Amino acid sequence: MLAADVVINEFMAANQRTIEDGYGASSDWIELLNQGDAAADLSQMFLTDDPDNLTKWG
Repeated sequence: MLAADVVINEFMAANQRTIEDGYGASSDWIELLNQGDAAADLSQMFLTDDPDNLTKWG
């Protein structure tokens, strides 16, 4: 997998009512898009805003 194959395709910040989950909550969300032809292993990749907590949202 090349790092450039997986990109942030869409995101929603400060979601108040656009999309709700099964519990009726409107959380922020991010969509990743694999532009490559092969499956992408994201098991060792994380999203965070805290360098001391890499698995904050994983």
